[in-house]
Amino acid sequence: RNTVNVPVNGWAAIRLVADNPGAWVMHCHLDVHITWGLAMVFVVSNGPSSLLSIESPPLDLPQC
Repeated sequence: RNTVNVPVNGWAAIRLVADNPGAWVMHCHLDVHITWGLAMVFVVSNGPSSLLSIESPPLDLPQC
């Protein structure tokens, strides 16, 4: 599940519906590959409704 086997020197095309806002990492199942740059991040924007949007931070959240 959620795995795509790719042959040597091959590639795969992935179609997905991105409806959960936030930053989502996609990477190989071998952790060492992340340090080799074989990972990516999907940045999903807020949707048209509050159910498909990230909540705003609280007003009393300290600034960095």
